Amino acid sequence: MPLTIFDLPVEMINKIVEELDTFSRFNLQKVSKAFRIVVDRLKPSFKTLDFYINTDNSINLIFDKFSVVTYKKEVNSCSVAYENHKKSIIGVDHIEIALGDLARALKNPKLQLERFGLFSDTEYSNVFKKCLNSQVHVKKLVLNTHKIDEISRILTIFQPGKLEYIEFRNEPKTRKNLLKIVNSEQIKRARNLKFLELGVKIRVSNGNRFKIYQNEFDVEDIVRMRDFLLTTAHFKSCLLTARQFNFTFPQIERILRFDKCFIFTINRTQLIIEKV
Repeated sequence: MPLTIFDLPVEMINKIVEELDTFSRFNLQKVSKAFRIVVDRLKPSFKTLDFYINTDNSINLIFDKFSVVTYKKEVNSCSVAYENHKKSIIGVDHIEIALGDLARALKNPKLQLERFGLFSDTEYSNVFKKCLNSQVHVKKLVLNTHKIDEISRILTIFQPGKLEYIEFRNEPKTRKNLLKIVNSEQIKRARNLKFLELGVKIRVSNGNRFKIYQNEFDVEDIVRMRDFLLTTAHFKSCLLTARQFNFTFPQIERILRFDKCFIFTINRTQLIIEKV
């Protein structure tokens, strides 16, 4: 029988595959189950990954911020472009191809990402959850999607405790929707949260307290903090630190004590809000 590449020593095969870039490894995985096993036993060559579903329905898969794979729908086919290479695949949906490549990237058992971003302006992010079947090791997660139910499902993909920083670029606007997010294990065990609706970065500490550092706070900020605490069963208190508070004591008392749910202490630079 003729010799094949698999007749080479395992160490030599690994060395050859290690020289391939990320996208070439993806293509190699599609050749056969044997090659997929070879790729999966190697340490991934990328540390960050971003997945964009754009308004024109094209998709970008970006590795380490600079290596971009673009998937587009064509007449009776789809195109996949990477650097100076482009190929057309007949009779296949570009979303299916893109999600397949994304799944292959995230399913690698040795994958430990520094950052993963999911940016979707369409209704396809529900398909994203279906393409994975295990939790992923990621330190920082950035989400921009319009569907709150999909956000809740997507969070379950990531290993609680490994996920240190979570940023929501397009978060829900109501208490009911926010409740679905903040009570997840991924949120409770994260060290930093960022809700653009709140306009601040939140530092989580002591299990059920979060801290916020900002140059100044006004009445609207305090209302948001109050509503956030009312929304979540996990967080019991927050510490706000600022150079300046733009409200009076009667104002803060009216906001926080109107329903007797909170007590607070305040000095020149810090405000502590606690649930009763």
